[in-house]
Amino acid sequence: MKQNLPKPQLILEYEHFYGEPPPLDKLDIIKNVPTQALLYEIAGLNYRLKPKNEVYFNNSLEFQIKELQYFLKDNTIYRNYAAVAERYSKSKQDYPLFFTRQGCIFAIEEILNSSFESDIPNNEFGTIEHWEAIVKYLLAVNTEITKIKDEKDDNKNDFESLNPKFIPLNELGIEIDPVYTPFRGYHLLKYYLNIPEYANELFDYFKQEY
Repeated sequence: MKQNLPKPQLILEYEHFYGEPPPLDKLDIIKNVPTQALLYEIAGLNYRLKPKNEVYFNNSLEFQIKELQYFLKDNTIYRNYAAVAERYSKSKQDYPLFFTRQGCIFAIEEILNSSFESDIPNNEFGTIEHWEAIVKYLLAVNTEITKIKDEKDDNKNDFESLNPKFIPLNELGIEIDPVYTPFRGYHLLKYYLNIPEYANELFDYFKQEY
């Protein structure tokens, strides 16, 4: 099966829309959004970007537009965001991204690994402000995931020095056929069983769980 490398595309950041860096604490943006609903919506977006039964990511322009319309319920607010995105679009084949799987995973992990929890009841979710706050937060996350540290030595800005910095951003964009998931799992277990210190832990785990 042919494997497609991630297509280079601009990922839209917080500063593209607001002219300044995001708050130091990104979670302040979503402090008034019910936590359960917030996680539900980001997880749903992550799944729609690549369902488990699909090989390819849906990073199409149509998908980005549809998702932006989904999150920005107010037409005026939607048009304002779309107008900014259009400035960075060269064509229907060369356009920037609002939503990426990398951003979704980062956001979910940041929220779950923090002490963040909104005081707003989940049944009060659904205001225009709630939806726009989610988009603002995801744009702030985009700023974080696209950040590349400056090299102290300009002469080291070669493939070998830059490539490792792109790995965390790109690895979630590599297309993987779900049919091969059990195959990869089998060989991963086989690998660990050949290492004594891991094999014992693995046997103990399966005995305890199954």
